[in-house]
Parts: sequence; structure tokens; C-alpha cells
Amino acid sequence: MQVVKTIKIPVHHALTKRKLSILNKLTAKMTYGVWLWSKLFYVHDLKGSYADRARFHEQVKIESGLPGAMVQCCFDTASWMWKSYRKQLAEWKRRMRRAKGSWRKKPLKRQPKKPFSNGISHKAPVWLDYQIGSIEKSRIKLGPYVARVSTLRRGVKLTIPPEPCQISS
Repeated sequence: MQVVKTIKIPVHHALTKRKLSILNKLTAKMTYGVWLWSKLFYVHDLKGSYADRARFHEQVKIESGLPGAMVQCCFDTASWMWKSYRKQLAEWKRRMRRAKGSWRKKPLKRQPKKPFSNGISHKAPVWLDYQIGSIEKSRIKLGPYVARVSTLRRGVKLTIPPEPCQISS
């Protein structure tokens, strides 16, 4: 099984406008894919199993316009968000049962919210796996490493140099 990591890559200030535009469109589409999965988690009370993913994979793939590997990564992200929400909700309910009198006011203000309960207001971080992208050593002068991320076109990868002060060897 491959290790899946969430990585926020600060892009180099010398990144071209074309590459930045492609990256922005890709992250926006991936956020939309995560939102679609999140909506399915809410409506159908999915638990995040492989059977859940198989049931709605094609529907999300068609509606979002993402390749299959990216739809799978969106599912993983939405699954992680909902598992985290359910864990926080269980903890919150436990604290509410234990709180008495005026002590109930504080936990009431901290009730966890469902993922995307306020709509899509920010881009969601998406988990990168070996099918979506990688970080590799580079020979360019901008830095010792580059991130290679798949685009929406088959077989085309986007090479993104990260900010040099963020990654060291």
C-alpha cells in the first residue's frame, strides 16, 4: 500500500502565469470533486469504504470532469474529512453529556460543523499519491527539488518549482 501524504507546496515566485493558471484550475476542479463526494457522504450516509467509492465513482467522474485517479484522491480527502468530523462530533457529544449547568455554554459554542457546511469558500487540500504527483530532485537552478503534478490532460505533468527556503536536502 502506498503512503498518502497531504503536502502544501508553496510555489516559487518565478512560476509562470500559464503554469499558475493551470495549477489554479486543477486545484479548483479537485476541490469541486471533494465537494461532490462530501455531498454524497452527507446524502447517502457513506462510511468511506471501497464499496461506497465503487458505487458513485463514475457519477462523480462524469460530473466533475476529473480523471479516475483524481476522483479517487478526492474520495480519500472527503472520506478523511467526514471521519474527522464524526470523531470530533463524538468527542463533543461526550463533553456535552459531562458538562453541567453553566459549563454547557462553552462546549455549545464549539459544536463541530460538517465539511463544506458553508459551501465551497476555500480550496480544499487534496491528498497526493503516486498517481497524481511526486517530488523529485531537479537539475534546474530554481531549487534542488520540483513537484511534478498530473494535469487534466492524459500523460501531461506540470513541473512546479517550490519556494527554495521551504524544502532543504
